[in-house]
Amino acid sequence: MNLLNLDTLAIDSKTNDLVLLLETAENEVLPIWIGNMEGVSIAMKLARKKPRRPMTHDFMESLMQGLRVRLIRVVITSLVDDIYYALAYFQKDGDLIVVDARPSDSIALALRTDAPIFAADDLPLVSADESDERRQRLDKRLRRIEPEQLIGE
Repeated sequence: MNLLNLDTLAIDSKTNDLVLLLETAENEVLPIWIGNMEGVSIAMKLARKKPRRPMTHDFMESLMQGLRVRLIRVVITSLVDDIYYALAYFQKDGDLIVVDARPSDSIALALRTDAPIFAADDLPLVSADESDERRQRLDKRLRRIEPEQLIGE
């Protein structure tokens, strides 16, 4: 498995969709297209901004604390028909609970709980080599943004 770090958010110039750019230690990139609400939730956390009322992922974090459940890792497991799949691994009283989850939701929760994010070895990563054709197409298509740009700060 590849350990991933959230590099940044981006906007797809063709579709105007939000994209999470996750990066390996070798600077390979895993781009994941996400919904606007999940993007705002992630941007709020990255910008260290607290909403006036809890967002869905803040509520989930509070619920986990109240139930004494800990997110121990997120694994992006597969890509099928242009849709990424993930599993969220929780621990409660020594028991492991594995839940099917959208990558965007599980990443938003991982950011709030400092849980590591992994990608399965067989997922297609974009090369760190800037001369790589696939990397050039991705860099040309995506416009990186700061979290504050997404939340209007």
